Amino acid sequence: MPRFAHMTFPAYRRLLGPPGAAEVPVEPGEPSARPLAVRALVDAEPAGLALAAFRPSAPGGPAELLSILVADEWRGRGIATRLLERIEDMARERGAPILEAVYMTGKPSTEALERLLAGRGWSTPERRAVTVRFTPEEATRTPWWERGRLAPGDDVLPWREVTPGEIDALRASQAETGWIPSGLEPWWYDATGYHEPSSLGLRRRAGSSAGPSTTRSPPTPCGSPAPTSSRRSRPRAELRALRASIRRLADAGVAWCTFMTYVEQPRMVRFVERRCAAWASFFAEMRGTSKVLGAGGGSVAGASPGSEDQGVPSAACGASR
Repeated sequence: MPRFAHMTFPAYRRLLGPPGAAEVPVEPGEPSARPLAVRALVDAEPAGLALAAFRPSAPGGPAELLSILVADEWRGRGIATRLLERIEDMARERGAPILEAVYMTGKPSTEALERLLAGRGWSTPERRAVTVRFTPEEATRTPWWERGRLAPGDDVLPWREVTPGEIDALRASQAETGWIPSGLEPWWYDATGYHEPSSLGLRRRAGSSAGPSTTRSPPTPCGSPAPTSSRRSRPRAELRALRASIRRLADAGVAWCTFMTYVEQPRMVRFVERRCAAWASFFAEMRGTSKVLGAGGGSVAGASPGSEDQGVPSAACGASR
């Protein structure tokens, strides 16, 4: 299905290639996932594509809708509905009880996507995260930038240079007080990967603490405020580490930074909304929705096995002019 590659995100395009490439990227430790594809053709030409993932090694777990797109000239003809219906059937046939989707707002197609999902009985979308995209220069115009100047005695260092003893002290402090929000523990990134040029530790004057402004890599540098071991001084210390991180991104030639935080971190959400959004080029929400698939399965009228299958379970939906 290479002819349909332009109809999904770049990270997923290889899923439409040879069988050896057909495995969906997952976080470390998660069960492997395989793709499902439904393509729409008009006069044998690509008109739409729906792509999903299911986990054969985790029976009974949810499947995920990765992307769905219809070519501009064929929108408004029910093709997206047929694509979605068929991908739901394919997930159900493979034992998935639920089909989930996560997407970003801030695009012209958001309203149409939400109408499509609602029309197929999906749940009301819920906000999962907020995100801003900005240039390093835009960051300098935010109201917090000047508050992020380093204090005398503060030492910013690459996260890889934070000593094992300092990390042990952070772990002990976290175990005692739980002051770092779940999911932001800095040592987590040592296993999953981070963007080295902008992942920093901030060593305070007393030398008793270090906390990172971590950025995952690849594809887009994504800064997050740095935890420190002083709860009283934490906000100012976070700003210092974040400012230093953005400066290093600029020095490395990075043109755009993306800052995302999940709703489970309300203080960080408020920071993004009140202190970043108005000065950023792009602000959006990540929303999540799902559909209970139930038992049984069906097929879409006009759907047939794909003639271009290359290791990806797929079907084709015919459409007429």
